[in-house]
Amino acid sequence: MEEMINIIVNNGVAVACVLYFMHFNSTTLKQLTDTVTKVNESLILFNERLENMENNINTLLNKSKKTKKEWSVMLSVKERQEKLKYLGFYKGAIDGVEGVKTKRAYLDLQKWGFFRAKDKDGKYGNNTEKLLISAFNVKKYTKNFDIKKDKLYCRCKGKYCTGYPAIIQVDLLKNLQAERDKWGGTSVTSMLRCKTWNKEVGGSAKSKHMSGKAVDFWNKHTLTLAKRKDVINYWFKLNNPHYSYCNGYYKSTSGSGKKTVKGMGVSVHADIK
Repeated sequence: MEEMINIIVNNGVAVACVLYFMHFNSTTLKQLTDTVTKVNESLILFNERLENMENNINTLLNKSKKTKKEWSVMLSVKERQEKLKYLGFYKGAIDGVEGVKTKRAYLDLQKWGFFRAKDKDGKYGNNTEKLLISAFNVKKYTKNFDIKKDKLYCRCKGKYCTGYPAIIQVDLLKNLQAERDKWGGTSVTSMLRCKTWNKEVGGSAKSKHMSGKAVDFWNKHTLTLAKRKDVINYWFKLNNPHYSYCNGYYKSTSGSGKKTVKGMGVSVHADIK
C-alpha cells in the first residue's frame, strides 16, 4: 500500500488506478488489451475505407464537372427547336418540350445529313448537335452556299465519321461568302475533315479542317499565282484571319512569303483563329 500511495502522490490517481487494475485483474487486462488491439485494427481499416471513399467521391465530382461542362455547351431543347424550324425540320411550337414532334425532327435531320445508318437513331447527342449547328450556320450566314451541294461535310462520306466531326464556324462561312461575292463563283474542294480522313488525304496533324475553321477553294480568280495572292490578301481583310496559302505564296498574321505546296493546283487554303 505504501508503494501505491507513493505512485498516487507522484503520478496521480489515474495512473494508480491503472496499476491497481493491472495488479489485481491480469485476466481482464489481457481482454482489454485484445479489445484495444481490435479497435486499433478497426480504426486502420476504417481510415483506409474512408480514404477510398474520398477518392471515389473526388472521381465522381470530376466526372460531374466534365458532364456539367459538356452539358452547358449543348443547345437547350428550345434552341434546338428554333434551329430545326429554321431549317424546315420542325413544325411544332417553340416550347422547350422534347415531345414527339421534336424527336421526329431529330430523326429527319439525321436522315437528311448523316451518311451512316447507325447514326440515324433519333437521339440527340454531340454528333447531331454538330450537324444541326453546322447546317444552321451555313443557311443563316451565307447567301448561296449549300452544306450538301457544296460538299462542306467531311468527304470520307461516313467511312470514318458521321460527316460532321466539328461545327462549321460562323467567321469561316462569312469570309467564304465574302470571297465569292468579290471574285464570283467559288467552289469548295475541302472544308470539314475528321482526324482519320485528314490523315488519309495528307493534312497537317494540327489542321483546322478538323475543327471547322478551314476551307480550301478555287474560282476563276485563282487560276494564276498573281490572282491567288489577291484572294489570299483579301482574306486578311475579313473576319478573324489566321493563315492562308496556295502553291507559290502564303500569308499569316506574322508575315508572308513564298511557299511550294504540291497537289494544291489552283486552290487556296484559308483558315481562321
